[in-house]
Amino acid sequence: KVLIVYGGGSIKKHGTFDKVLKGLGNRNVFEFNGIEPNPKFETLMKAVELGRKENVDYLLAVGGGSVIDGSKFIAAAARYEGDAWEILQTYGSKISDAVPLGTVLTLAATGSEMNNGAVITKAETQDKLFFFSTYLPHYFHVDFEEFHDEWAEFGDMHDEVVCIAAPREHAKSTFFTFGDLLHDAIFGKRHFIL
Repeated sequence: KVLIVYGGGSIKKHGTFDKVLKGLGNRNVFEFNGIEPNPKFETLMKAVELGRKENVDYLLAVGGGSVIDGSKFIAAAARYEGDAWEILQTYGSKISDAVPLGTVLTLAATGSEMNNGAVITKAETQDKLFFFSTYLPHYFHVDFEEFHDEWAEFGDMHDEVVCIAAPREHAKSTFFTFGDLLHDAIFGKRHFIL
């Protein structure tokens, strides 16, 4: 059972969601959307509840840094006994297990897919805390053209870290993100590169 986690829905608008579903084949898939920028603890706990209810055995974050950070927390919290806020209060030191996590990167900007840390905000108190875990992430993917074949090869290797990326595409995405940020810094207005 796979839980796909994403943000506002642009992955459906641009066809990414369909490509991911194709790559997952006939696996049992659930979805949770609405991960906001600077992911909120309260939102993430709804995803944790869904993951526990459906007894998912794999999380797939499809998005950028906030979705990936949020999914790291979901992965840890879904198997955490006790108050999940403790994960953040203890900087992840009490994590002893996590749902295996893969990421499909749609925006190369934060590097969240390459590290084992995340920053989460508790809306109620505006506390913003970070945590680290050696359990996260297990897998990331950038190149959709090979997604279906690579996922099939990935199979059940939950104990290994597997990174598959298309360096040229990742570099282009990083370049465009940097260009967009540079444009904002120089001209002081938002300009989106699609």
